[in-house]
Amino acid sequence: MITQDLTKNMFAILWFRYRKTLLKCKANEYRGFVYKEYLKDIKNKTEFTRRKPEKDVFTSMIQRAERRYSDSEIFEEL
Repeated sequence: MITQDLTKNMFAILWFRYRKTLLKCKANEYRGFVYKEYLKDIKNKTEFTRRKPEKDVFTSMIQRAERRYSDSEIFEEL
């Protein structure tokens, strides 16, 4: 996946799936990091960590990767 394919919805999906397990930070820190490192060219910097994101192609890719991961118990089912 190349950087221009990254979207706010994708990062929202990651936040809602992993905020209690793999992501140990506050929503504003996560959002700031994402905009600084991955979405720096986005002009409309909206809040994407407050409401559940729409499911998209990325959701099924994550679910497939989680099923194949050796320690699948670390993933919380939503």
